Amino acid sequence: MRQILFYYYNINFEIEYENAYIYILKYNNELFIFKRVEIDFEILKENITILNNYHIRFHNIIINTKNELISTIKNHSYVLLKVDKTLENNWIDFSILDVDYHTIDIGSIWIKKIDYYTKVIGENDNKDIMFNSIFHYYIGMSENAVAIANRLKNNNVSLKRVLEHKRVDYPFNYLKYYDPTEMLLDFRIRDYSEYLKSKILKENINIMNEYQYILSVNYTNDEINILLARLLYPSYYFDLLDRWLEKEIDVSELLKFTDVIEKYEQFLKELVSKLSERYSLYIIDWIKK
Repeated sequence: MRQILFYYYNINFEIEYENAYIYILKYNNELFIFKRVEIDFEILKENITILNNYHIRFHNIIINTKNELISTIKNHSYVLLKVDKTLENNWIDFSILDVDYHTIDIGSIWIKKIDYYTKVIGENDNKDIMFNSIFHYYIGMSENAVAIANRLKNNNVSLKRVLEHKRVDYPFNYLKYYDPTEMLLDFRIRDYSEYLKSKILKENINIMNEYQYILSVNYTNDEINILLARLLYPSYYFDLLDRWLEKEIDVSELLKFTDVIEKYEQFLKELVSKLSERYSLYIIDWIKK
């Protein structure tokens, strides 16, 4: 890999860490990330344009020796990011980066995901009862999420879109947060919902603290319903399922979700109970029980 990096960038990097998708590099006391990406090139350019227009600092992509943002290795796309280490403790709320308004149709995206996973797992030889039980549980959660999203779509709800992130880690991970290849246009509730999902998997959540934060941001009633839908959609589980399908992790990592389900359901019920005092929610029956 060092030879490939030199070919594309004329730099002899020190490789600090590597796996199949990412390399952490150092050169002259500077930190770099060389990573595989699937983001559409036009979307990446749009992300960078928005960040520049709002004067938001981010990890810059280094142009390669071919004067291109993307480097191709074995039919995969890679980018080299120069990490801005001054951003390590500098959190910015991306919900201020207004772009446009858009009609809600995330339900159709989720349906395609559900169909894909159902097909792939159905063709898989794994007959473990616990594995299949957890899988179907999360497919059910996803269908609940779709039901809420489709109600908003049928009501022709249009919401503000901003520059958000595929995932938001808890605790705060500035390496990913300021990476333009990890960003996308979406409704401004996305980052907060992904943050909550990451947080509840790692520690207990104080519902009152989160409720006060929600009130301070002044989300609309429709945005709160999208929050509920996104909390029901188990992106955290599907991320690991993808890694298992790619044979990166053992099935035991997926079976650990048996310890998460009860805790997560309790969190949802408490949050919904509190939100219902102020907002009109599209409640899923089992959450009220």
